[in-house]
Amino acid sequence: MAQDLPESFPPRVGFELEGQRVSRAEERPLAAGYVISRDYFRVMRIPLLRGREFSPSDDAGSAKVVIVNQTFAKRFLAKSEPIGTFIRTYPSATSVADSAEIVGVVGDVIDRVGQNEDVPQVYAPFLQRPMRSMMVLIRAGGDPAALAPAVRASVWAIDKDQPVGTISTMKQVLDHKGSGDRLLGGLGGAFTALALGLAALGIYGMVSFMVAQRTQEIGLRMALGAQKGSVFRLVVGNGLLLATIGTALGLLLALPISRTLGSAHPDSWVRSLLVLAMAPALVIVATLLACYLPARRATRVDPMMALRCE
Repeated sequence: MAQDLPESFPPRVGFELEGQRVSRAEERPLAAGYVISRDYFRVMRIPLLRGREFSPSDDAGSAKVVIVNQTFAKRFLAKSEPIGTFIRTYPSATSVADSAEIVGVVGDVIDRVGQNEDVPQVYAPFLQRPMRSMMVLIRAGGDPAALAPAVRASVWAIDKDQPVGTISTMKQVLDHKGSGDRLLGGLGGAFTALALGLAALGIYGMVSFMVAQRTQEIGLRMALGAQKGSVFRLVVGNGLLLATIGTALGLLLALPISRTLGSAHPDSWVRSLLVLAMAPALVIVATLLACYLPARRATRVDPMMALRCE
């Protein structure tokens, strides 16, 4: 059983380690707080790294205990032995401190969808901190959804009036929690493609207008011996110049924005650099495609017709 599942962004609890006091509640460090049953780590396959797991004797009549994750131990207990250290937790800024002994260290788990860094986590046994509502987790071989009728029947065999909420697989839970990020990612990709298409259309219109304005000049160049290849490069070069100037200005504006947004998570800053490197390449490709038809039309200008018009 568990109060919250991984990826559910469990509530944060303030805490103080043994011998450490802070003057104000807002200065207390925070950790993700989980209330679980003793078999939680086995079912979720979270490895025990040090110490012990919760036991049936960790009940309301015994000394309070907690288990922390590896990130907690490295960040706050790197220079001391985690096992046996006492910690005071505060579910809220005004609540009374709840002192407990750390009896184990477990591996890290993802705390929320899109997490870029490990989060300190504190696990408390359900028998010592009972909650009004808990989730039941079951690990099974084969299709887990096939167990739904048996699960409902088992619950109702104990209490026929007990309502059974939604039964979901962990895959369904993760897919649901990541749906918002996927939607934003899809919308971002769609708007990016639209912006790239509009940019290519604008470049095409600008280069076409330039070719129309310089028809006589292009005809004169060809009458004086200019080759089609040089005329083609002239038109495409002007289009690339416009794209290069626009891309350079865009990078100057995007670089500080992406650095600011990614400052909290170094990994996201690295990914933003990849995006910033790909964007100019896409713009150049779109520019070349947008310049092709006007440049091809320019190479077909009849020098005699252009001079006669002049």
